[in-house]
Amino acid sequence: MSVLPEGRAQGLGSALLQRSVVHSRNNIQILYVHCLANNKAMMHLAQKAGMTVEFAYGDADAYLRPPSKSCNDC
Repeated sequence: MSVLPEGRAQGLGSALLQRSVVHSRNNIQILYVHCLANNKAMMHLAQKAGMTVEFAYGDADAYLRPPSKSCNDC
């Protein structure tokens, strides 16, 4: 995922990540993000979305189990 510089700091990255979570909840078991550990913007978005972030060897991995679809969503 990438947001052009002129579109940053407007909530677009958060909206894209949240949309990914909603879209994937019926199709996947784990949402996974991999990036460089110095990518502060992506790490902030991942943590804000409730993802578990792990750092190792200059890389960062973030994981989230999307919520299952409930009857309220039907």
